[in-house]
Amino acid sequence: MLCHCLKVRESEVRHKFETGEAMSVPCIVQQTGAGTGCTACVLRISKVLESYPSAVSPICMAR
Repeated sequence: MLCHCLKVRESEVRHKFETGEAMSVPCIVQQTGAGTGCTACVLRISKVLESYPSAVSPICMAR
């Protein structure tokens, strides 16, 4: 579980990135809601995306 507050799994975050739906931390937050509770998982989301060299797109698709 990556985000305990909203029950978002790491696999969901990876899927969003790998399919091109969310290419940055702000986009992941917008798409999944992860990071909008206590915000403790924002750093964990960043660490997951660091494993992908192209995690820089500032554009987010609508949720």
